[in-house]
Amino acid sequence: MSALAAELDGIDLGDQRLNRRARQVLATLGDKPTVSIPAACGGWSETRAAYRLFDHDAVTAEAVLAPHIACTVKRIGAHPRVLCIEDTSELDSTGKPSMQGLGPLNLETRQGLYLHPTLAVTPERLCLGLLNVHRWVREPGSLGITVGRPVTRPPPYRSRRAELPHRAPRSYSLRTWRHRLILRSCGRCVDVGA
Repeated sequence: MSALAAELDGIDLGDQRLNRRARQVLATLGDKPTVSIPAACGGWSETRAAYRLFDHDAVTAEAVLAPHIACTVKRIGAHPRVLCIEDTSELDSTGKPSMQGLGPLNLETRQGLYLHPTLAVTPERLCLGLLNVHRWVREPGSLGITVGRPVTRPPPYRSRRAELPHRAPRSYSLRTWRHRLILRSCGRCVDVGA
């Protein structure tokens, strides 16, 4: 059993047939992560089956990632220090006007969505996996408008402040979790309204 198959063994989409199909499709895509879905699937019928799977109401990013996140949390338990690195990425689909569910990026003319993953790694650069993936789409016409959300900052972690690098940016925070030292690092966009 491959590492990906073991990771996805706990997937629960509410139907055993759907679970089995999801494991097959994700294993196929995982074997060829750098190619397109049609190229990875190897044929039109397999490609259509993959797209039908992705279009199913029970198949959400949260449901597919849940077993991976659970395995990541288990792997964190084996390490005394963990870095939780966050950053925001733009997925620009401006050239695909037929796509639905998109919103403006930094200009009303650029269409896409944002992803904000949290990746757990050790100080030795061993990737432990994803802990969270937040995605969002701006509403058309909302660019540059604050929605009445107060600007808040997380509480300072004064007891661990000395362990931070000298003059660390506000986007760093340290805390402990189950006797593990967790260092959270994120981009500047997380400072506001986080």
